[in-house]
Amino acid sequence: MIFKMNIFKKWFFQSIIIIIIISCSFEKKTQFDSLSIYNATSSAVYLYITSSDTLPLTPKLNLFDTVFLHSTQNRDTILSPIYRINAYSYYTKNDLTVPNVNIEELCLKSKDLKIKLYFIKESTMRIHNWTEIYLCQLYEKKIVLSESDIQRLNWEIEYK
Repeated sequence: MIFKMNIFKKWFFQSIIIIIIISCSFEKKTQFDSLSIYNATSSAVYLYITSSDTLPLTPKLNLFDTVFLHSTQNRDTILSPIYRINAYSYYTKNDLTVPNVNIEELCLKSKDLKIKLYFIKESTMRIHNWTEIYLCQLYEKKIVLSESDIQRLNWEIEYK
């Protein structure tokens, strides 16, 4: 009986180890979904993530988003867009909250396999329309990163 129990324990622990090894080897862990960007400035900025070497015309960024909420007052509600980063705040890229932006796909789509992060001051967004911002490339800062650059930065980027 003791011999059967030892064989069972040995088999059980070996099975657990094999399952862990197999699950780790098949899972492609990508941390693009947890990319964090910290705005270390005293004013809000707008973030445009793209594979393009210049700030694109479409899709455009908006100063505010307007949402119609069905309530007792039936009026529009003005919200900050998800690509606006408040002063001294974090932006965390998450596919559930950022529609049509998949950073990993953008890297692969890019000629140089890098993503481009364009930071636009809120004051610029208030004064100029998107066509003017596009034509004059009125971004404050452009950061170009490869997947290895992002890994080296531990998936956290600081905008200063």
